[in-house]
Amino acid sequence: MVSAKSLQVTRQLAGLVLQREREAGEGSRPNSACGVSSQLEASCRSIPAEDLLAAIRRHRLETLLAADPLVLQLIPLLADRLKVLARKEQMEALALASLTREMAALFERAGIPMLVIKGVPLALQTTGLLAARGRGDCDLFVDPADLGEATTLLKSVGFVLCETNGARGIGSDGIYGHYSRFVSIEISLKRVVGGKWQWIDLHWHVTHARDVLPGFQILWKRLDELSINGQTIFTLNHTDALLHSCCHAAMDRWMSIRSLIDIERLTRGFSEIELHRLQRQRLVRKSFAVLEDCNLLADSVKFSKYPAFRVSDRHVINDARKTQLMACRTDESLLNFGLRHLRLSYSPINWLVKLLLMLAPPDVLFHPSTGSPLSLPQVAVRRIRKLSQQVMIWGNASQRFHR
Repeated sequence: MVSAKSLQVTRQLAGLVLQREREAGEGSRPNSACGVSSQLEASCRSIPAEDLLAAIRRHRLETLLAADPLVLQLIPLLADRLKVLARKEQMEALALASLTREMAALFERAGIPMLVIKGVPLALQTTGLLAARGRGDCDLFVDPADLGEATTLLKSVGFVLCETNGARGIGSDGIYGHYSRFVSIEISLKRVVGGKWQWIDLHWHVTHARDVLPGFQILWKRLDELSINGQTIFTLNHTDALLHSCCHAAMDRWMSIRSLIDIERLTRGFSEIELHRLQRQRLVRKSFAVLEDCNLLADSVKFSKYPAFRVSDRHVINDARKTQLMACRTDESLLNFGLRHLRLSYSPINWLVKLLLMLAPPDVLFHPSTGSPLSLPQVAVRRIRKLSQQVMIWGNASQRFHR
């Protein structure tokens, strides 16, 4: 967990970098220190260096902050360490770019349509630089009808499925396979190259928030085309990338400043009219509310220009303030987890999927030891026992509370 003061200063430093990026894009001089407040200078001097570094690393901002000379002047005790950490992030990002390029070529040769989401394509869309976002997994998105062929293709180059019971049923043509593909959105695969693990998340639904974005075929028709060292890379277009980034941030309760920076950078490609229209989307509006609270938005995008801000967005802001302090996602109760997933999208499909996941996630369809499929009566018995145990736990907790 990071301190509230270190989070506040980290937000301010990130906001300063984004402000200077916008000024540079508008033709202003980005190296001037006129945008630095005396309060920020005093905060940078007063906060313990280790606390500030912990917050920067928690939000994966080493690359962002180390690239700005003014930021390094404000935190001289961390300047050298930030440069070293940023260099490490950049090296891992270049390795990710190499893997992304390899996967694009592999799927192209196999004739399987595939979009690369997040990762290196998002770095290119937002900054024009391969390594700007740092390390990450390689996220591939295919049509659900091509999932089996895509999995076989990845296995042919050394990838193996990460062993979960749910993953074992994904490729099945039986009822459990269809069910698993309906309620889940991805499987993970891994391989070792040069003594290091490489990870791929293979998606057949683009986001957990169902019906916010359309299916693969529509997204494929309006894709963006990028290039990594001469290899064509297909990814989401600018509008879809913004919506997807907002969905991704909402799924994580806006806990990562790096994810918020992706959203802010994506907004720069839109006119005010287009941004006003996009803010009608719930998750975009809520993401913008968090961005404004973090002082990361440009003045032209802030809610003072739009009447869309709602009282319900205050809850999102408060939740983001809390999660940005946390080191993990384990502080959320099962009930709140379920309700939050339902609120990702009010589409009937989203609600059906989320309710099914809470009642019968794909893992429960298979024996925990052998991985063999269970019969429907066996699944029902296991879920009833699990529910009974949870009711007993809640009942005991309630009795202790009222004593």
